[in-house]
Amino acid sequence: MNDEKMSIGKAREIQRRASAIDKQDVLNLIQQAQNHVSKSVDGVIIAHIFKLVFTGGLHREEILSMKIRDVIDKRGIARNHLSVGSGSINVPAIMKKDLVDYLNYLKSRGYPTNRIADLFPTTRHASREQSEDARKRKLHRDMEQIAGRHRFILERIRQAGIREFYDTLANGMTEKDKVAETAKFARCSVDFTESILKSRKPETNKPAPSEFALVADRLAALRSHQGTDEELKKLAVDLIEDIKRVKDKNESDPFLKKELIKRIEILVARKISTTI
Repeated sequence: MNDEKMSIGKAREIQRRASAIDKQDVLNLIQQAQNHVSKSVDGVIIAHIFKLVFTGGLHREEILSMKIRDVIDKRGIARNHLSVGSGSINVPAIMKKDLVDYLNYLKSRGYPTNRIADLFPTTRHASREQSEDARKRKLHRDMEQIAGRHRFILERIRQAGIREFYDTLANGMTEKDKVAETAKFARCSVDFTESILKSRKPETNKPAPSEFALVADRLAALRSHQGTDEELKKLAVDLIEDIKRVKDKNESDPFLKKELIKRIEILVARKISTTI
């Protein structure tokens, strides 16, 4: 009962002080983690924490305390069920394959992979193993490096996974049955589950096409242009000038500009050469 009250309190805290996230936000976080390159942070490990929390509805303490024996049996095969607290959760086929791939990754990088080893290690050297609390603090700092200092990031990912589970249930089910099945997946009360389902990320209007997207449309028009060479050159020059005027929003934009301009110049040269 106390755990339930604490969980509901945390859910209300999240709804009041931290915005909800959705499946795409979680996928973006996983991609950020996988692409993270650092000597002190292993992004692949953090990515798999995010994945398991999302697909399994696991709590922070549950996921960070897991051992390899909790997900892989003595034969080296991913388990069909994960024992969590006083219950268990089913392991979908896609999650089983991902766990085996993850274990192979740990082995290839020299992490301890015996049955009692941590599923989410912070060191490759058994002699340098940290205390359980220190290891969890390190993982939390690693997550902050990748996801930023967002409050309750794992709980927000968990709740996004709960909403995703609800959305994938069969349309033929009654609303009451869908909520009950989702509560079973989330391992919490129906009331708590309903509060999670209500705290969805607000719908937003479809964003207007970016300036680079509009450039791509004009580039396609250049490819199909049937006018004179002078007209083609004029269109190309105007497009290149517009590309140069686009305001850079991130570090990759200057490189994208150069690539687009190069494509335009090559395209124009080829089209003119074919008309000679």
